[in-house]
Amino acid sequence: MEKLVLTIPTLFGDHHTTAVRKLLEEMKGIDELYVSSAFNQVSVSYDPKKVKPEAIRDALAVQGYAEDAEP
Repeated sequence: MEKLVLTIPTLFGDHHTTAVRKLLEEMKGIDELYVSSAFNQVSVSYDPKKVKPEAIRDALAVQGYAEDAEP
């Protein structure tokens, strides 16, 4: 398993948390998932043989949850 942590500025309410969780839970290869609207973060443990980090980022971006470009 590998871990990916994303900072997402548009993740600021419970309804966003629910939407992101639903989206990522449907993806194959995602094992553990933590979504925080308080910290605007998504933390994902995933199997790199089943899902690539780019696919996770792309799925979120398409739904309006693109990660913050600044570190």
